[in-house]
Amino acid sequence: MLSEKDFIDLYRKYSDVELAELYTNIDGYSEEAKVAIYTIIKEKGGIERLQQSLKNTLEIEKEISRIKNETAKLCSKETSPDFIKNLITSNVLNRNQVEEIIDEKFKEFTIHHKANTIDLKTIILAIIGIAISSIVAGILWALIITQSNKVPIILMLGVAAVCYFTIILLTKKSKTNPIVIISTIIAFFFAYYIGMFLYPI
Repeated sequence: MLSEKDFIDLYRKYSDVELAELYTNIDGYSEEAKVAIYTIIKEKGGIERLQQSLKNTLEIEKEISRIKNETAKLCSKETSPDFIKNLITSNVLNRNQVEEIIDEKFKEFTIHHKANTIDLKTIILAIIGIAISSIVAGILWALIITQSNKVPIILMLGVAAVCYFTIILLTKKSKTNPIVIISTIIAFFFAYYIGMFLYPI
């Protein structure tokens, strides 16, 4: 069983938020733990300071969330981080902190947008992906059906996975990108017919 000193050593490593949670649920702890909680809270300036620190932390988290949400609404192909920085201000965070949040959120938007766009290069790479994956998966499918007349569904999913990941690897697009999904379906059907052609049942 932990002693009062053990609890003090343990709780001394806790953050203000964790200590506030301990204090809120203090009735559920042993006497040794209670004494340790009161001791550490006193060391850190008392419960009033702890509660104020918690309030400040929650206020900061709420402000960060607000800035992220506002930035997300303003992100588009026509905007830029500098444009958004001129529109969003804060009475809680300093200017550098606000700009860091906006930069990070805009970076997320840019990555997501790039991963989901469809351009000529993407279409060409998707076509190449369909050709390569359907041939490879078609040969795989032929090998599978030579082994048994009853093909487990899991192996069919494996053929589809070959098409899917080959196209993702070539196009470097998001797994939810429409061109990736459509190309995978086309490649899977090609692979099926290639397999049946190589090994007709």
